[in-house]
Amino acid sequence: MRKIFLISSILLYISAAAQYSFHSINQLGIVEGEKGTSFQLQTINGFTRNYWFAGVGAGLDYYHQRTVPVFIDIRRKILKNEKSPFVYADAGFSFPWEKQDGESVWYKEEYKKGSYFDLGLGYQLPVHKLGSFVFSLGYSEKRLREERYNDFYLIYSGVYDGGNNKNIMDYRFRRISIKAGWQF
Repeated sequence: MRKIFLISSILLYISAAAQYSFHSINQLGIVEGEKGTSFQLQTINGFTRNYWFAGVGAGLDYYHQRTVPVFIDIRRKILKNEKSPFVYADAGFSFPWEKQDGESVWYKEEYKKGSYFDLGLGYQLPVHKLGSFVFSLGYSEKRLREERYNDFYLIYSGVYDGGNNKNIMDYRFRRISIKAGWQF
């Protein structure tokens, strides 16, 4: 806990000394893809200077398998105005949320982390001096790896296949992402 406090203090000092300003972006959204429509939630914290924003984000992604994406976010405003469109790029990892029913009679499954990215366009609409509404539309992809161990198969079949009872499935979920949120 002390390390987090120390790092936060150093970053705040650097931001004050170097004319950077701290911002937090909190977003709710939906993702639509081949597996249907799901909910997502994100928080991104970072610094701005001129037209650029760079931060670190984390969230919850409920598409197909619930995951926790952790990523770097880079944004660039297109216009000088407070009301401005922007482009953004997120890249990082998608960590699986622990699944309660990870074992069945036939197999045991484990989910492993995979990559995560999101690219898109958005619009920032300021509300007086309180902050800004942020809207975005993007293309997102998350990957997961599932490993299934078929040890229970041996009990019921009586067949031993030399110990190669591991099946690996790599999932690649391509989706359209629509988000709305608040930046302060």
